[in-house]
Amino acid sequence: MRQQCLKYNLSQMSELAIELGAKTSKSALESAEAMTFMGYAGWNTKEIMAGLPGVIDLSIASGEDLARVSDIVTDNLTAFGKSAEDAGYYADVLSYASSNANVTVD
Repeated sequence: MRQQCLKYNLSQMSELAIELGAKTSKSALESAEAMTFMGYAGWNTKEIMAGLPGVIDLSIASGEDLARVSDIVTDNLTAFGKSAEDAGYYADVLSYASSNANVTVD
């Protein structure tokens, strides 16, 4: 249990959720829920903090629920053998695809 707790810096993630809640159309609670899915995917604090802005952008662009988008991005990155570092790029690809085809991110 101790090792698992060391993987996450809750204070840093809380600060980021509050900051993004103030700067975007997504609330701090929505950001925290998205972070939960990233944690389920095994991402650490650094990965979550790096990936969240791109996931928020995709949620805003698609109009879909932030937690759901986070779940989709993390699931797909894992399926394709990609890492959290690829989240921003992958979010851009999904946004482009959904904007230029008759599909949704979901």
